[in-house]
Amino acid sequence: MRTKEYETPFAKLHVYKNGHAIDFEIQPFEYGMYLNDDSYKKPEGLYKVTVDMNSLQLGDVLVCEFDCGCLHNDGGNEYTLNIVGSIDNYTVGMGTYDTQDINECFGGSKPWIPYDVWGDTGRGYEIHIIDNPKEYQSRKHFQQIYFIIAWEPKITDEARELISFVTC
Repeated sequence: MRTKEYETPFAKLHVYKNGHAIDFEIQPFEYGMYLNDDSYKKPEGLYKVTVDMNSLQLGDVLVCEFDCGCLHNDGGNEYTLNIVGSIDNYTVGMGTYDTQDINECFGGSKPWIPYDVWGDTGRGYEIHIIDNPKEYQSRKHFQQIYFIIAWEPKITDEARELISFVTC
């Protein structure tokens, strides 16, 4: 689904380019985790948000964030970052690529990808376009800007572990 705003049970999600709301693609994301009893658990809400790279150019600043709440750095994983917190009675998280890790591992004199995650805003992530995205179209790995958003309708250690797992 293509939209400028996505309403979750606890907040609205927006993507801004240079301070203005832009269209983004949001689709269900199939992922979960196996628990100690070998059961499979998937959060109530799990979506992948993507931004059209063809609409971006050098110098653009993207922000993908919820309109309320306060999420905190949760460490991420190899090549990923994530933030987790609670909004109302929901455990909420968001994840994206760790561009510093990717560029250190794959880059040389030129970055491997044309954007850089500058950090979290407390409600999402800020990304800066540091090179012309059109010059990177032949590279498929890590080229798409995406965010994973997830939520579970309770604030428990189990919910936090699940949201942390699926967003990193």
